[in-house]
Amino acid sequence: MFIDEIRKLLQKKEIQKNNKEDLERIDVLKVLLKDDNIFFQLDIDTAYGILDFLGVDSDKISEVYDKLISFEEYQKNKNYKIQDDKER
Repeated sequence: MFIDEIRKLLQKKEIQKNNKEDLERIDVLKVLLKDDNIFFQLDIDTAYGILDFLGVDSDKISEVYDKLISFEEYQKNKNYKIQDDKER
């Protein structure tokens, strides 16, 4: 799952922590990233901010975000169910 790569970036960022503000952000992200669905729930600006904070290259943020919210990631996640027209 691509979210695992983001968790690895958080672990690297935690090792590099250098100020109180970063520590607070890291603590919040640890909680948020426990949820495999988190990037489906966040608005795009927040998601981009997280990816930027974690050190994703600015020219790759859009690509990484697209992977995180891709249909493939959506299908892998068992907590989200795709509704067919009969269920709507």
